[in-house]
Amino acid sequence: MLVWLLLIYCGFPNPTDPSETQRVSEHMVVTGQLKPESQKESVYQVEVVDRATLDRLAAISLSELMTTQTGLELEQHSVFGTSLSIQGVGQENVKILVDGVPVIGRLNGIIDLNQIALESVQQVEWIKGPVSVFYGTDAMGGVVNLITQEPQGGNRYGLSSYFELDHQWVSSLDAQWAWGQHRLQVQATGRYTEGQENPAYQRKQDWNERNQESATLRYSTLFGGLQFKLAVDGFQEDLTDYSEISRGKASDTIYQTERFNQTASIRGQITETWYVEGHIAFSQYERYRDVTTYQAQGENLVFVGETLKDDVNQFDVWNNKWMATYGATGSASLWQIGTEWNRETAKGPRILDQKQRIDDVALFTNYRYEISNLWTLQAGARWTDNSQFEAPITPALHVSYQPNWGLWRASWSRGFRAPSSKELYLDFRMAAGPTQYHITGNPDLEAESGQNVQLNWEKSWFNSLHLSVNSYYNHVEDMIVLGALTPDPNTPGLINRTYINIAQNKAYGAELAGQYTYQGGGVGLNLWRAARYDQLSEQFDQVDTYQWIWDAAGHWTNRWPGQLETHLVVKQVGAREGFVLKGSGANQTAEPVKFDGYARIDFSLSRTFKAIQVQIGGKNLTDETNLNQVLVSTGQAHASDIIDWGRSYYLKLTWRNR
Repeated sequence: MLVWLLLIYCGFPNPTDPSETQRVSEHMVVTGQLKPESQKESVYQVEVVDRATLDRLAAISLSELMTTQTGLELEQHSVFGTSLSIQGVGQENVKILVDGVPVIGRLNGIIDLNQIALESVQQVEWIKGPVSVFYGTDAMGGVVNLITQEPQGGNRYGLSSYFELDHQWVSSLDAQWAWGQHRLQVQATGRYTEGQENPAYQRKQDWNERNQESATLRYSTLFGGLQFKLAVDGFQEDLTDYSEISRGKASDTIYQTERFNQTASIRGQITETWYVEGHIAFSQYERYRDVTTYQAQGENLVFVGETLKDDVNQFDVWNNKWMATYGATGSASLWQIGTEWNRETAKGPRILDQKQRIDDVALFTNYRYEISNLWTLQAGARWTDNSQFEAPITPALHVSYQPNWGLWRASWSRGFRAPSSKELYLDFRMAAGPTQYHITGNPDLEAESGQNVQLNWEKSWFNSLHLSVNSYYNHVEDMIVLGALTPDPNTPGLINRTYINIAQNKAYGAELAGQYTYQGGGVGLNLWRAARYDQLSEQFDQVDTYQWIWDAAGHWTNRWPGQLETHLVVKQVGAREGFVLKGSGANQTAEPVKFDGYARIDFSLSRTFKAIQVQIGGKNLTDETNLNQVLVSTGQAHASDIIDWGRSYYLKLTWRNR
């Protein structure tokens, strides 16, 4: 409570002259837009974190950034990594993009946010709710789009080193050369994260050791009003999972992930009335494991042997997307037509016949019309032809109304998630004693479908105070889950299991946000409260239909004399209650369990000395680690939830030639 009072007290000074106040930021956004435009002009509520805020947070990965936000829930798995849910809609339905190109390589529905680095990112944009008209499958919960840094004039060089005591270090370099209309950028990063041991085990770690290396090469040039870009990105990670000693043996696994992306893109105004944007991207993803086995001899482990490049999973994806928008600057109407073609090839020992391919072609359109100075209407729809299943049509309707007393946005939109290659074509066999388990994909699956309704209001005063309220309702149907274990009638001892469309998810809630900026700093407060549907309520009367969750966050930034800047983030996640199944058959019951709430505080202090910036700070100063967890929507419970690896302190040094 004292921290919150300090935040409020320090964040609300009285400016002596309104002309000296710093204007509430209005970023240009591209996510879900017919053409780049200001946040306040968008019919979507686009949330933005810019480069300056990323630097203040010292956020190394997308996971660290999202930890500080409200209405976004993270779940950590020791092997699959960190996943993101938006407004109660799970990680399978959240699409991660880099400059509009999808990030591939979902494992168990998860894109690991720890693998998404932020060194070359100019700003992060996200939209809560379906954006399937623009982005197709996997965007039913929302999208997160990382916008990379635009090249600037002149030659530039930079080095950055980040040292986090007893946890991780990151080093990166970047360079840019410019001649005429041409720009060339090179960026490389190395990251090492130390594993964090769990005192309850001998060798097992809650946070596994990671080694990451990434490199980016980008070239851009201008042709009149068009910008042409070529980008090549490479990423490699080694994640080490140490095992416990069982029956005198230990088998340690190194999971190796490789990503390679190549993109050619173009955007800009080709005539006074036509704006075009598009890209051709080829992405490759491979994940495999190296297993090393040891034999216990007293207190020592003796090497026995190793299995290299086992259980290889490969994905190759072509993504070809083009959009053209018609309408002159200042015109009352804008019309966009777009097309997208995707080809995904999945390979691996757990895929039926070792290889499967899915193609889809989509056509989408949006029409925006300013009915008057107050009213704007935007309608859109997407039609998809998929080679493996019947994809639903996804329409969307947005209305904005802007009288003197605020900006109102209302929207209704549908979304869908296509069954993944794993859900369609999995072919996995496992033995447990005399019992054989056969888990298979289901080629007859339907796409998950859902709809979202949102109502938003926002208002600014004196270019310094901004308030917004957003309410929403989500309903996802035909969710894909693993069905019940079923004994094979023709083969004794064989148990079958496959994916089916059976589950549903509903959630509703609201978020209140306030921001106040002044000469030399600003303060912000956010509060999110939501109710999520508990499917166990269909079976047990004592289970409430909806379970309530909430979180709140505040931030304060202040620039002091001498180029000294402080930044404080406070976040509180409320306690959550749910139920877990106990027993079996007629004796099965639903018993209440609880997920404890927690608070998190991050603080940084930075100072610029000509070309060098020095930043020191602390993350998770409340030292939160593992808490009791409830997965309310599925009725599952676990002994702990990995929140963070505990309190940490860091030093960051950055040098740039200009």
